[in-house]
Amino acid sequence: MRVARFNGEYNAIAPLYDQTPAQLARRDAESPERPQRWVAVDGGVVVASALLRERPDTRVFVSYAGEPAAAGPLSASIQAACRCDIYTSVDDGVPELRAVLLAAGFTTALTSERFEIAFAAALSRLRHTPIPPGFTVIKAHDADPDRLFHLDNAVRNRVPGTDGWQGNRAWFAIELDDPAAYLVAVDGSSDVYAGLARIWRNPSGPRFGLVGTREEYRRARIGPPLIRLVLEEAVQWGHPTFEAETAMTNRYLHHRLQRIAARSLGRREQLVRRRPAAA
Repeated sequence: MRVARFNGEYNAIAPLYDQTPAQLARRDAESPERPQRWVAVDGGVVVASALLRERPDTRVFVSYAGEPAAAGPLSASIQAACRCDIYTSVDDGVPELRAVLLAAGFTTALTSERFEIAFAAALSRLRHTPIPPGFTVIKAHDADPDRLFHLDNAVRNRVPGTDGWQGNRAWFAIELDDPAAYLVAVDGSSDVYAGLARIWRNPSGPRFGLVGTREEYRRARIGPPLIRLVLEEAVQWGHPTFEAETAMTNRYLHHRLQRIAARSLGRREQLVRRRPAAA
């Protein structure tokens, strides 16, 4: 098996992603994360592909498609090129890929669990969560983009797995493409953007994206009403359930999601392969 940098032959890798060459090329061109690709070739045929993305939290993430056994050689070549720690995510439904990655030197950095939750169940539990006095809630498209950008960064920095997040403007513009269920809590006494909640409208259905506050508003109790309001927005899309994911170490949120979830969708691990120490 031979590993090489991708040379733009989308016809060769498109079948690995179940997309057309044009779709895959367009996705790469439109990504703000400067994607780079490597391919594994066996007997003159491309059997696997790896995509490297530089995330706004300074983590370099790699995703794999094709033959799981190729993930080891691909990872070694990528790390030799970038000379950095590399991360990836793997679901418990693909044990073969996980085993290959662990054998290739990856270790577990974070474990999360995914849930399917009924809107009705979540809204019932949140029905008695009024907005605290002194706060108002606005929609993202009515917010000041610069102030919302800084709030989003501050919130993501407090989420396990995205600490160190420093989003760029190109990335954030994509965040605002569909702000239908993206709400912001504003402190009326200071006009500070205090917290936010966001649900993604994915093709597969709604997915809870983010909720949090600035550090100084941790005890202000604006999280629950923000969640209720953003769910009230998203339930209008016509889906009976939504997906949510949280780190197992987030005992407060994980316990509550377990209690209201219709079912667990399994666990996802964030794995890391550390850069070898300099000699």
